[in-house]
Amino acid sequence: MYLVISALSLAMMFLVYRVAMTRSTYHGFNRFVLLSSLAAAAVIPLVHFNGVGERAARTASVLLDEITVYADAPALKSMPTDAAAGLGLTDLLTIVYLAGVAFFLIRIAVGTVKSEIICHGRARTLSDGSRLVLTDRNYAPFSWRNTIVMSRRDFEENGDVIITHEQAHIHLHHSADVMIAQLFCALQWFNPAAWMLKRDLLEVHEFEADAAVLGYGYDSTRYQICLLRCALQQR
Repeated sequence: MYLVISALSLAMMFLVYRVAMTRSTYHGFNRFVLLSSLAAAAVIPLVHFNGVGERAARTASVLLDEITVYADAPALKSMPTDAAAGLGLTDLLTIVYLAGVAFFLIRIAVGTVKSEIICHGRARTLSDGSRLVLTDRNYAPFSWRNTIVMSRRDFEENGDVIITHEQAHIHLHHSADVMIAQLFCALQWFNPAAWMLKRDLLEVHEFEADAAVLGYGYDSTRYQICLLRCALQQR
């Protein structure tokens, strides 16, 4: 029942965040709350609050048993498919869940490998120790771990602004956040709250990077135009 309690905990904490903090401009604190929600959702099912956790687990177990009994009723057992013959509802749900986890973990692995291949291209080292990879491909600018990737065209037109933006992502270790959120989504792919939390976390990352760029004194209008061009290019 660990997974059920974890998913419900995450959904409730994310709902509180959306109601209380979605319009907050304290982006660093918002990021802390979102990451703390993921950590809490992983830990809460392991903690017993005066038997509350045990009662929740027993309730979920009883509901699952009732669903299994209903699924095994004679009226329903007369219509099984050959593939499902001999499998109970719990077995089928477990297979579906594990198949979903495997699918998303493979997708994460493929995306990570692609990013690593791109980032290990010929690079120059910047003053802060980060790496810059320029490519002739029409990639939208991005950063992964300590490497910035952008097209030569973007570098020639707005290289200074984009580098400052991506360096903020690197210095704030946003890649680690992304990996944690992705793994959580893979394990709870059935939970809409996990996906929405990941989306909000990525949005907070962009707000933090934007604030860093403007904090360096770049003109806000020029920066907005730069963002628009990058967005249209990505489309």
